[in-house]
Amino acid sequence: MTSEERAAVDAINAGRDALNRAIVAKDPDAIADLLGEAYHVVTALNTQRAGREESRRAWAEMFAGDPSATFERVPARIDVNDELGMAHETGDWTGIFRAGADPVSVSGVYAAKWERNADGTWVLLAEVFTPLARR
Repeated sequence: MTSEERAAVDAINAGRDALNRAIVAKDPDAIADLLGEAYHVVTALNTQRAGREESRRAWAEMFAGDPSATFERVPARIDVNDELGMAHETGDWTGIFRAGADPVSVSGVYAAKWERNADGTWVLLAEVFTPLARR
């Protein structure tokens, strides 16, 4: 791995940490700051959202409707194409939220694509979450 690729991996790990902290803090604006304008997500329930603002609104609505909701993503691997300013991240995720009055715990795997902005910062372009367990 080149020093540029190592710096990119470190920046993406820092971005993922910041996203996890923003989720714990229930801060949809801080979450949106880490998303590219054209961000796209396929959630664990196959809901699709396109765009940073739509995702910000969805997080805000979830936090307002379920203050117990929290999620964490833990990277297992990050591959970087420094020349093109792209990276692929895979890992495991967990989530806790309420379904009616009942607490639900879910976990699974995810894949994410990051892109490097012109200013050198890395933002999420896309994420796909697949649930593998629900308790």
